[in-house]
Amino acid sequence: MFLSLIAIGLFAAIGLKYFEVKQKENTQDVAVLPVTPTPDPTLDSLLDTPPQNASEEEKKKHFLKVIEKAKDAVSVDISGCKANPVAMFVQDKRPVTIVNKDDSPHEISFNKNTQYIVPAKSSESYLIPFTQGSGVYGFGCDQQGTTAGLFVVRP
Repeated sequence: MFLSLIAIGLFAAIGLKYFEVKQKENTQDVAVLPVTPTPDPTLDSLLDTPPQNASEEEKKKHFLKVIEKAKDAVSVDISGCKANPVAMFVQDKRPVTIVNKDDSPHEISFNKNTQYIVPAKSSESYLIPFTQGSGVYGFGCDQQGTTAGLFVVRP
């Protein structure tokens, strides 16, 4: 399971959307047409974090689901205020690169005291203060009032 998560993370990290395989057979090239991966509907459900008064069982179930779906990636794309990957592993006390491909800047916020502006058509690296250490941290985009993505912080 862990190796498949690493493989999926590497696939996402290098940005492969399509693949093409050529095989030589009887001196003719046979090509497989590009394939677009099917979106995983459970990824959006990761953003529905349990309320603070949820039971420890509910919180643990959500945490385990996030850990299972989180990707190893070098950056998070917040274009359209939708994180890609939705959940990604990051190292505590290391910069996180945020990419914005949109024509306008985006404000990424972790709480009322921690916001970052990512300029249009750019990427920026930030040293985000994950104040509770290891764990799952949600972030919002452009003060929309919803969770745009999740960081799973490793020590």
